[in-house]
Amino acid sequence: MQSSTRFGGMENSSAIFYSEQGLASGRDMEGTVSHETAHQWFGDSVTEGDWGHLWLSEGFATYFGALFFLYAEGPEDFASRIEGTAQTYLNSADTLSPAVDMSTPNLFDMLNRNSYQKGGMVLHMLRGQVGDDIFFAGIRDYYETYRDSTALTSDLQRVMEEASGQDLEWFFNQWLFEPGYPVLRAEQSAGAAGGLQLNLHQVQGNYAPRFRLPLTIEFRFNGTSVREEVLMDGASASWFFSEVPGDAEVVVDPDGWILKRVVR
Repeated sequence: MQSSTRFGGMENSSAIFYSEQGLASGRDMEGTVSHETAHQWFGDSVTEGDWGHLWLSEGFATYFGALFFLYAEGPEDFASRIEGTAQTYLNSADTLSPAVDMSTPNLFDMLNRNSYQKGGMVLHMLRGQVGDDIFFAGIRDYYETYRDSTALTSDLQRVMEEASGQDLEWFFNQWLFEPGYPVLRAEQSAGAAGGLQLNLHQVQGNYAPRFRLPLTIEFRFNGTSVREEVLMDGASASWFFSEVPGDAEVVVDPDGWILKRVVR
C-alpha cells in the first residue's frame, strides 16, 4: 500500500506500507520491497520475543532481502550488496554496543546498524560457517518451529546447532552479545629458504573481544592463486606456507564472508 508512513516501508502483515514520497519521486524501491517481503516470514510470522533481539527481525530481512538479488541479478550484485551492508556497519558508531542489547531505554534506538546491517552479516557469516545446505535447512527448521510465535537468539542458536552438529556458542556470543568487530593487521615475510611467513594480529580496541575466526587466505603469484583455510583463535596467529613465494600478494577472506577490517 502507498502510505504516508514515516519509514521507507513498514512490514504490516499482508498489507505492507511503502512511502508515498519515495514512490512519487521515482526512487528505486526494489530493495525495500524485498526487505519488507522477507519480513512476512521473519519479523511478522516469527517475531522476536524481546526488543533486545530485534536483529531476528531486521537482520533477517536485511539478509534475505539481499539474497533475493542473488537469484534475481546474480552473485556479483549480491556480493556488492553484502559489501555495502558490511561497510555501513563498520563506518557507524553502533559498533561500540552489541547487537543484542537489553539496556536501551528508547526502543526506537534499536533501529540501528546493529539490528539491520550487523544482524544481516551475522547470518551471512553463519551461512559461511555451516555451509549452504545446513544453513538453509536450519533456517527452515527455525521458521517451522517458531511460526506464528516468538523466538530469542538462543532459540535460533539451538536450532542451528541441531542442524549442523556444531557447538555454536562461541559464534553467537562473539558476534551478537559482544560489541565491535575484528581489525586484522597482516604481516608477511619470506623464509630464508623460500616460502612465506604470515602473521595476523587482532588490533581492535579493548572494548571488543579477540574473535575466533575461521579464515580463507588467498595467495596470488605468477598469474595463479592458491587458497588455504586457517583458524585464528586469539590476539595473534602465525603460519608458514612452504609452497608460496614470500612476495606473493596476500588476500585475507577474499570472498568477504567475515565482518572485519584488514590493515597493514
